Amino acid sequence: MGIDHKAEKKRKRASEKPDRPSKKPALAPVAPAVRVQFVQNTNGAVPVIASTPGISSIPSSIPLTAYAKPRQNRQKHHATTNTNLSTSEILLQSSAHPRIDFVGKEGEDELDTLWNHYVAVYDPDAGKLELVEARKMTVRGCVRRVARKAVNDGERNGDVVTKSNWAQRTALTEAFGTKQSRKAIQSVAENALLSNTPAGKKKKKEKPIH
Repeated sequence: MGIDHKAEKKRKRASEKPDRPSKKPALAPVAPAVRVQFVQNTNGAVPVIASTPGISSIPSSIPLTAYAKPRQNRQKHHATTNTNLSTSEILLQSSAHPRIDFVGKEGEDELDTLWNHYVAVYDPDAGKLELVEARKMTVRGCVRRVARKAVNDGERNGDVVTKSNWAQRTALTEAFGTKQSRKAIQSVAENALLSNTPAGKKKKKEKPIH
């Protein structure tokens, strides 16, 4: 009587298969649904989303002062629901750091016409996610020109204060000033370079020789 080798191989393969678990593995609990709500902020203040290229982070101890002016290119922000975003723009400025001036501006290039920016606030207890429109700004740092070593500390401190105030005035004029005022600032800076006199500091009048 012959041996059925095929049947024997099938029995061996069946015995080699691992046993299936009797219970199904527990599935992760399903998270509750989140309700998304858009906050209608028609004329109130809006948060700022600021990027800092070239800077790891701005210290929390550095205050940023906001300056506002009417927006010139209103057609770029026609889709916004907030009137402050569509009719005004802001500039952020700070000279509180001992060596660096910070200036933040809103972008007005072609990419800014393609999207609006929003901030999302999630409340896990209420299961709600709120969206609100925001301003997108870029904050950059500029190393302040250090005054030359003066004869005494009083003169040195005076030069530092003069340069700090001049940096603030220059930044504000470049961002919010008229074409004539920007041209005047540029002329003063060029004259300061030619005369080797720090910008913002009046040059002493020379006495005429008789």
